[in-house]
Amino acid sequence: MTVVLAVSSAAAQESLVGAVMRSQARPAAAQHPMDLPMSEDSQEGADPQRQPGWTWDSHIESAAWLQPPGAPPAISTPRPPTAAPRATQFGAIRLASVPNMFGDLGLASVMMTATDRPSGGQDLNVGAGLPLAGASRIGKIAENDSPIPRDRFFFNYNHFHNVFQVFEQVNPPIGPLLIRQQPIDRYTIGVEKTFFDGMTSVELRMPIIGNFDTQLQNVGVAGGNAGNLTVVLKGLLYMDEALAVGAGMSIETPTGSDTQTRIGTTRLQFNNEATHLLPYIGFVWSPGDPRWGWGSGWFATGFAQIDVVASSNTVGVLGPGGMTSQTLGKLTEQNLGFLDVGVGYWLFRDPDAPRMTGLAAIAEIHYTSTLQDADQVLGFVDGSRIAIGNPANRFDVVNGTVGVQMLLFDASSLRVGGVFPIGNEDRRLFDSEIQVQFNRRF
Repeated sequence: MTVVLAVSSAAAQESLVGAVMRSQARPAAAQHPMDLPMSEDSQEGADPQRQPGWTWDSHIESAAWLQPPGAPPAISTPRPPTAAPRATQFGAIRLASVPNMFGDLGLASVMMTATDRPSGGQDLNVGAGLPLAGASRIGKIAENDSPIPRDRFFFNYNHFHNVFQVFEQVNPPIGPLLIRQQPIDRYTIGVEKTFFDGMTSVELRMPIIGNFDTQLQNVGVAGGNAGNLTVVLKGLLYMDEALAVGAGMSIETPTGSDTQTRIGTTRLQFNNEATHLLPYIGFVWSPGDPRWGWGSGWFATGFAQIDVVASSNTVGVLGPGGMTSQTLGKLTEQNLGFLDVGVGYWLFRDPDAPRMTGLAAIAEIHYTSTLQDADQVLGFVDGSRIAIGNPANRFDVVNGTVGVQMLLFDASSLRVGGVFPIGNEDRRLFDSEIQVQFNRRF
């Protein structure tokens, strides 16, 4: 009885598996009316090798022997439903390719003037622009940055043409006005790291200034190479599929070099001691991304920011040994307001290209204005009357920036731009500027 049941069970299992295999098997060739399966009666006694649409191999064992004992045929189990993407994920995809803003800010400076009356009886009027704040003042968020937190390394090169000048003139009679203008090169290295699922980031910027030492016969100005280390704290406030809004603050610390000036034989030193706090709010807008095949290639970026000077810089007179022998006073730089708007368009976008995966053209307008009257330091040193401050008291500056961005391997960007002041001489902080920027995301 046991043998009969075992044989019956095996036969039933083989019949079941065979039926399953026959129901899922595909014919070896397209069926022809002559190849239709034969009826059950006509299959009796037929050669298995002659069955139409089937291939017979005597070396293949029955699938029943390959099944685990008593195991039912495998049935696919449905996968659990995945969570729907968040709106921020859609927004991150769409806004990820929007380039950073180029920026425009020159080296903010104050003017020093002096009147010296030597024994000859003629007045000697001299003056010099003083690039303070470690000759940098790079806390402006619009300088190669975006409101969206990102993981990246970056490098910026800025060449400012005729960013400050020195002059001298004898009076009376009025002699020739001697002027010498000075360009400055600035190199900035930085890193930005995101936290809390990309909602915030911390960014570090360290500028290095090229040598500047501008001298005339009776006046001169010089400074060191170190700039002010700046920390930028960024946060994402809102994001949807086409718009992102962020806010944060830049903190510029007084790590830069001091500035020295010379008036005849008198030497002054402007100690870099001021801390700058620069809160901002900004947006990024892009209706589509040609990388993913939707919308257009237009995009826009904007920032509003203020520069609040939290402390002052001491102005001292240097003695023969280079030590401070006299303090003229403390000079507080003017608070500034910034408005920056930029638009751009992707001229080319192909993420599958071997090297350059995108090319964008960008145009920007930058407005800078003083928010308070200028501070002044007045004094007499060795018979010379010295005045330090902003002779125009306030200023409003508008600069235009144009540039292109090349996207490399969809992870790096190389950017080249130019900045051109808009307005007459008294509305310019420099004559022109060249920018080269590189970003590498990680």
